[in-house]
Amino acid sequence: MENKTKPGEKGFAFVLLGFGIFVLVSAVDMYRQSPSVSSYGAMPLFLGILLTVFSLIIIVQNFRKESAISGKRFSEQASVALRHLFSKDVTVMILLLLLYSIALFLGAGFTVATSIYLLVGNELPDEEELSEKCSLYSAGYGVCAFGI
Repeated sequence: MENKTKPGEKGFAFVLLGFGIFVLVSAVDMYRQSPSVSSYGAMPLFLGILLTVFSLIIIVQNFRKESAISGKRFSEQASVALRHLFSKDVTVMILLLLLYSIALFLGAGFTVATSIYLLVGNELPDEEELSEKCSLYSAGYGVCAFGI
């Protein structure tokens, strides 16, 4: 186990905790409407509990570790953490997902939007072999989807 946390790791645990609490509160509301083990709120309730508990465990474990960016000003810590969490590849994929969602919302159609997303998104990896295989799969999906 490492002795230092990576930039942004401690803060991300709190983001996960917040998301877990949100899921847990929403699931409790669903579970109250139909309180049984086989109701539609049982699984989200279970997952919300797990997410909250494991987030708390991660926070406790990270509290004991020293951060890789400790000792710097908060603005420097935030800048380093954001650069680490949102690298160029991650930012490009987030933008592609946003464009894909907008295309679906505007009515481009699932088949067209997904084919374009897969073709564009799979050209991004640095590994040529992986990119070539993914492009072939994407092209095959597009051909099968359009019935050509």
